[in-house]
Amino acid sequence: MDDWTAKDWLSRLQSGMAGLLVEDTVVYGQPMNVVLTRIRDGESLTIASNAGAVTTIQTRYRRRFLIECLFRTLKSKGFRL
Repeated sequence: MDDWTAKDWLSRLQSGMAGLLVEDTVVYGQPMNVVLTRIRDGESLTIASNAGAVTTIQTRYRRRFLIECLFRTLKSKGFRL
């Protein structure tokens, strides 16, 4: 299992499963916690972090993504700040 790719892990997702939480794995030689999931349109989303438990990774990523969307809107979607 040490040589598994994100694709290998995602292939283990069964229908109805929200995602996989992989704790204490090694990504490019670094210890990481990884969240692998499929988003609404079927695309895969892989988030790797060494800052925090796997249970908080998705929450932090959602918050970060919302902030990025806000800045994108403020800069180029009409506000042009």
